[in-house]
Amino acid sequence: MSEPRDRDDAARHENDSSKLRERQADAVFRLAARDAFDALDPNDPRNATFFDWYARELRERQTPEERQATERRASAFAARLTRRWAEELLGVRSVLAMPAVRRAPVTATAAQALELATPEAKAPYLDLAVAAGAGRELWDEECAEWLDVPHDLPAGKHLALRVAGESMTPFLHDGDTLLVKVGPELTPGSVVVARRPEDGYVVKRVGQVRQRSVELVSLNPAFEPIRLPRDHRLLLGTVVLRWCTHGAES
Repeated sequence: MSEPRDRDDAARHENDSSKLRERQADAVFRLAARDAFDALDPNDPRNATFFDWYARELRERQTPEERQATERRASAFAARLTRRWAEELLGVRSVLAMPAVRRAPVTATAAQALELATPEAKAPYLDLAVAAGAGRELWDEECAEWLDVPHDLPAGKHLALRVAGESMTPFLHDGDTLLVKVGPELTPGSVVVARRPEDGYVVKRVGQVRQRSVELVSLNPAFEPIRLPRDHRLLLGTVVLRWCTHGAES
């Protein structure tokens, strides 16, 4: 009669051990979350990896209905934080829609179009996914489309660019459109479009600015920083606005 009792005891022991491991995992989770929330700025997209992990852990402890509701709230919250972070720290406004791109009255190079469009409060539009590759100059690209520059932006020359790639997620997404104020200004922390002579144009955040070089960093930690000579000819301009439909439902 002792064998069934031994099996029952072993089952109870395994169940107790499993519950203990769960309690230990919960304790570690709460401790990590508490310390991270004290140390990390949730407004900074660079901390998105931790908050993604935290959200996954929370979802595993929820019912399917609770999980769906959390997903909706989390998406809306993340979109609001990213917009606020972009406007307050990067100086980049967000428009949750795609811009109205119209055919230009004339077909010209980007350099010519910039001079023609600026007095009309327009910006020439180019698709960086297909234009200005390695060894090519953006200003020589043919430009057949323009879009309106918001009337409340400071006066200046502006160029609109459709971006490609994931190096600036979660702030920028593949297919977003950027409005770039053309000029050589270089401010640490701002987002700029610059030219790498061997690799074409990139959108990055300005890191350290030295006398002879400038560091350009990605917001996506999977991408390494790059360093360029401090040459105004390599700087297209500063991003002042983005059109993005990602999270527009929030």
